[in-house]
Amino acid sequence: AMTLSDQLSSRSAQLSVKTEQQSASLVQTAASMEEMAASTKNNADNTRLASEQANLATLQARKGGELMGQVANNMQSITDCAQQMTEIISLIDGIAFQTNILALNAAVEAARAGDHGKGFSVVAGEVRSLAHRSAEAAKNIKSLIEVTSHNVTQGVNVVSEAEKNMHDIVTGSGNVSRLMDEISASTSEQEKGISQITQALSELERVTQSNVSMVEELNGSSDVLRNQVIELQTRTRNFRLENELQADNALRSREWGVKS
Repeated sequence: AMTLSDQLSSRSAQLSVKTEQQSASLVQTAASMEEMAASTKNNADNTRLASEQANLATLQARKGGELMGQVANNMQSITDCAQQMTEIISLIDGIAFQTNILALNAAVEAARAGDHGKGFSVVAGEVRSLAHRSAEAAKNIKSLIEVTSHNVTQGVNVVSEAEKNMHDIVTGSGNVSRLMDEISASTSEQEKGISQITQALSELERVTQSNVSMVEELNGSSDVLRNQVIELQTRTRNFRLENELQADNALRSREWGVKS
């Protein structure tokens, strides 16, 4: 049967093995946590960089939207000016038509005047020809303005659609930027948590190493105690043997005394 000292020594040895295993596991866990901390820090840095780029993209998209709005306003101003020019050309066309009528009436009156109205008739013809050319020119200009106005209107529609798309891009970029900020904040919190866990593991590893040292001391003390117990047992047996031998000698001496 195992003595108490042997049991203590055996339990101390088992405790030493368990403590060493725990220490090795803590070292491995701490190394894994350090790798995770490095990876998390890298992710946090990349997330912050992506957040900055998203904010920059949002700012650029917003500026682009503002420029598109200015272009749309300018094209609308061109459309308004073209409309005004169309109205002016219509007025010129009306004046040319009236001038042509007046010149025709003047030519009729000059014909009635006979020889006295010949000079006036020539002038009226020139005025009528000029009015006709003015009307033709006004008509051509009006056609060009209408084509230009139509093209500008189409351009305004395209710019308006582009402005709407740019607004959607700005909104989407803003949402992405906010999400990236939230991810960055969460990653930073995760980084802090991992740092705290790493510190706790380091402290636990320090305590475990201290336990290992104490267990080793306990093992040494157990060995010393076991040796002392063995020595004590040996001395006890020797002492018993000596007592038994002395008692046996005394008994024999008494027996010899009786015989004699």
